[in-house]
Amino acid sequence: GKILVCQQVSSDFTSMTALFEDVNVMHQFYSTILQPS
Repeated sequence: GKILVCQQVSSDFTSMTALFEDVNVMHQFYSTILQPS
């Protein structure tokens, strides 16, 4: 039903948000390391 679909979408959104945060952290990490000194 609709509830199941909403739960699935919410779960997918949470996974995407977590993935985006991981990518953002890695980007900052590499930017700091690769910054020309």
